[in-house]
Amino acid sequence: MGVRSKKPSGQGSVAEGARGFAASERSGLYLPEKLAIELDAVLQAQRDAEQEAWAAKQMKAVEQPKAIGSSSIVGPSPERPRLPGTGPRWRLYTKADLDAAHLQNEEQGPRNKTDREQVTKLIGALYKAGLHRRVALKPELSSFGALIEQHPNFSCVLDYLRSALALALKTKQPPNIAPILLDGPPGVGKTYFADAISKWMGTGFLRVNLETAQTSAELVGTARHWGNSQPGRLFGLMCSGSYANPVVLIDEVDKAGGDVHHRSDAALYALLEPNTAQCWADSALPTVQMDLRAVVWILTSNDRRRIPAPLRSRMQIFEIPQLTRPQASRMVETLFAKAAKEVTGDPQQPRLPAAFARMLSIFSPREIERVCRTLVAYAVVEECDEIGVDHMSKSGADRAKLQEWSDLVCWVPTGRGT
Repeated sequence: MGVRSKKPSGQGSVAEGARGFAASERSGLYLPEKLAIELDAVLQAQRDAEQEAWAAKQMKAVEQPKAIGSSSIVGPSPERPRLPGTGPRWRLYTKADLDAAHLQNEEQGPRNKTDREQVTKLIGALYKAGLHRRVALKPELSSFGALIEQHPNFSCVLDYLRSALALALKTKQPPNIAPILLDGPPGVGKTYFADAISKWMGTGFLRVNLETAQTSAELVGTARHWGNSQPGRLFGLMCSGSYANPVVLIDEVDKAGGDVHHRSDAALYALLEPNTAQCWADSALPTVQMDLRAVVWILTSNDRRRIPAPLRSRMQIFEIPQLTRPQASRMVETLFAKAAKEVTGDPQQPRLPAAFARMLSIFSPREIERVCRTLVAYAVVEECDEIGVDHMSKSGADRAKLQEWSDLVCWVPTGRGT
């Protein structure tokens, strides 16, 4: 079935709706294959239109050059890039450290040519990025209400963040946010919540799962005496990012692996302590120290008692409870309205019957968001004003989970879907 170009009654066009689902591809919330194929043509048309608009804008800029004395079309020099936003400037590292690292690297001689080239690239990237980053302050604290609606069981964490950010706005200083530990059973939405916070702040995001890591090299890099020395992902985030306070999620910290000499959580002791975080250095470039005190750390665990006490003492601990059934139903309605607004511009179109909202309330927050996006996509493509049983059968919702709730067995569609 091809994508229809007719504008549904009370809804935005499919072309407008397709744009809202582009974000789902980046966040790993993939649509069913058939629906993805139907929307692909619309997405491509949208990209072509945006490319044409961009090209026209560039041609206009070339035809009408800036007047003398105005800002140049060419951007600032690589050594002093323009910083985004209006938050406080934060010096991430010093030029003296970069110069010393460069001199030390040149003195290595002709040996270890590959290693020298690697270090030269790292130092060059830091020179180009500049010494300073911006600390983003969120003035729209009123939007915390939407976060509470979407994550009602995280209200205590949001209250803590709101107070820290409000103080930073009042004092015009970087927010002082202690490392946050989200402790709770699987399925309460800890990782999903951290991802939502990073999107709200818009300062960059990095996720590292300690359950599968054997050492801390993924986070902090490998030393130069190893033949395959590489910087860690944290170095890459700080080097390429524009902000000094990105969100770093350390998942499953209570399941950290490795042996007694090379544990995957070993680097956290220095990173989560302000006195040592202000002079942190990646193992691949140990002579350049970075000030990481502005980084927002969020860690998750299922059993905080398995975290070593010295590491646990560095964290602000929050116990995250399971959602109550009314909370879960309201969250389904909120996430569905959000998905509908992204596509049609109207959070009430299409409509989700209350019975289906109760059905979806047994899923995790991430599963709920995925299913809601799929339901809205089907309704828009088929030009329906309300979600029906047929849409539920194609939504990708786990039928076995629905069967666990005996009160809703009668609503489980049969004969279609998986």
